[in-house]
Amino acid sequence: MAEAWLKSEDKALNLLAVTSLAATAEVLGLVATVGLNTESIHDQIVKSSASGFVASERGSRILSNGWHSESSLATSLGTAYAIADAARKAHVPTPLAGTAEQLLLQAAHLATPEHDDATLVQVYLPQGQGELVSEMKSADKMMVASYQVRKETVIDLLVGIQLAATVEAMALAKALNQSRRDLFEQMVKVDGSGEVHDKCISGMLEKDAWTLADCPQAEEHGKRLADAVEKCRKIQYPCPMAVTALQQFHFAIQKGKTIKNEGR
Repeated sequence: MAEAWLKSEDKALNLLAVTSLAATAEVLGLVATVGLNTESIHDQIVKSSASGFVASERGSRILSNGWHSESSLATSLGTAYAIADAARKAHVPTPLAGTAEQLLLQAAHLATPEHDDATLVQVYLPQGQGELVSEMKSADKMMVASYQVRKETVIDLLVGIQLAATVEAMALAKALNQSRRDLFEQMVKVDGSGEVHDKCISGMLEKDAWTLADCPQAEEHGKRLADAVEKCRKIQYPCPMAVTALQQFHFAIQKGKTIKNEGR
């Protein structure tokens, strides 16, 4: 189904596919970097509110070092370019999709464009340790946290990125005159129910305003995402998807502020 997204002409669904791919690589790279059992955490992700088809399928491919091209970096890059072109013509900002595009370019530079797009995870790993996620399947399953990173940290990262990316996709769909309700139904069909779909996006459909400032749950998820990003910062782990998403939460906060000149 993820391949169908990437081959579709539906730019909003494409956006969700490429951002989910990048987010999955980002969090599995983090899990491996801190020494937690990658297979165990991935299994918990799949069963969690952050689950989705791409997280499950691409995550499994990353765990098995599935670098044989089922969906190449070149294909995903072409999709990212098409999203950027459509968004630019519609005058819609797509910062999450743009960050995913840059990460795919980095991955293509490290490997080749013909490699599977699951090799994106290698961007996050030390040089010469591109198979670290697979190797860490043998890590101690009883160790539930390392450097303050635990399952909940990973889920907070994924949910925060997913919420920001989904709002971005909905805004693009609106600009392209695509039915937001139809898009929502397609998302649920592919990914099933979850934190973002059930508690956030479903409640935004009636108002049909697509910024995080219009999402009642944004403040809560923004705080969780900020805490998770801070844990990455402390160990100098790169998390560009999470940082870009967090910036969108900060923009939402700015919209609700009133700044007064008190002579300071």
